[in-house]
Amino acid sequence: MSGTSGLLQLWQVPSSSLFFGRSKLSKEHIRCTCRLWDLSGIPCPHAINAFMHKNVVPETQIHWFYSKEAYLLTYKHKIQPVRGIQFWNVDPAQAMEPPDMIKTIGRPKKKRDRTTDEARKRKGLYLVPVRVMYPMPCFCKQMQTTTYAIVKGSYVSNPQNQQENKEKLTPQVENVGAFQKLPMVMPSVDILHSALRKARRVSPTKGIANAAKRERNKGAKQLDALMKELAVPLRTYKENFPNKKYLHPYERSLIELTLGDGNYEDVLGKLEALRKKVVSVGKEHASLCAKSSSKREAEERLNEGLKRIEEIFDGDGKAVDELLNIAKTLRAMPVVDLETPTLCLVGAPNVGKSSLVRVLSTGKPELFYLACLRVVNGPVFGRSGSRTGKPGTG
Repeated sequence: MSGTSGLLQLWQVPSSSLFFGRSKLSKEHIRCTCRLWDLSGIPCPHAINAFMHKNVVPETQIHWFYSKEAYLLTYKHKIQPVRGIQFWNVDPAQAMEPPDMIKTIGRPKKKRDRTTDEARKRKGLYLVPVRVMYPMPCFCKQMQTTTYAIVKGSYVSNPQNQQENKEKLTPQVENVGAFQKLPMVMPSVDILHSALRKARRVSPTKGIANAAKRERNKGAKQLDALMKELAVPLRTYKENFPNKKYLHPYERSLIELTLGDGNYEDVLGKLEALRKKVVSVGKEHASLCAKSSSKREAEERLNEGLKRIEEIFDGDGKAVDELLNIAKTLRAMPVVDLETPTLCLVGAPNVGKSSLVRVLSTGKPELFYLACLRVVNGPVFGRSGSRTGKPGTG
């Protein structure tokens, strides 16, 4: 390795490359014939050999761009994030709409593959192949023997037949346990918010080029979706809550004593009236939105319909919350096993009925909340059963 003294020093490394460098006094023009140092700013192997010969630390000759000072200067400015699309102020009047599609003259019609038995749409009268059905002869000898039983019968209804038909049509009274089958009722606020969220996600039918037609289609579909999302849960609740007259007498008495006479039917009636009102108003506004003449009119009718349905559900949605409370109350009602024997102690007051129940019972007496009725579960004369005691009667 050799070099020359002066400001510009030329170092020749024992390899196929030449190195041109400067001493510590001048470092402006730093380069090597391999061009690795020139391009990256990090000393190449030829420069490192020269620096080691000159007793210079190679790390000190790295370009300033790799220093900590340059890094801090680069990232000292605060980078502001871009706000989301929900914060953009876009004027609906300036929204970009795609150009209308124009059918050019001579454009070929789209044809699809039809099945062999599928008819093509033709204008005017045309023949349709019809399959001819021929009667088949029957050689059964005993064809008329089955009608002998009703030949002498009468088609005039009698009271006995009417009573049998009435018994067939009357639903069978259910056993106990109907309260445990009640559906889970959602609060009215959750039903409304869920329906509004699902309705806003409904998009117009694809392929509609005209902006007004597309907006009419979108508005009608969103109103129809909102109506269905509100009406379907109400109909489900009405169908799954049992009719009181078909319940077991024990559960029927529980409803009357707990909720009051007629309150259960009133809440179900309000629920059905709310469903019919939502369906009627939803269909009416969907029809009006579908008949709009412009895009702006369709948007106005859509907003008006959504607001009207929301007001109706907010006003009459208390029936859903009342049904929710009824379901919670009935679901917590005690279940009585009809197969378990029950021992009733009957007698005059203050003769020791309650004391006898406490002495004979192995279970803990529990007060029944309806009418101070005391029920004790446990063995009775060697069998599992229940004892009931009521003040004044036992």
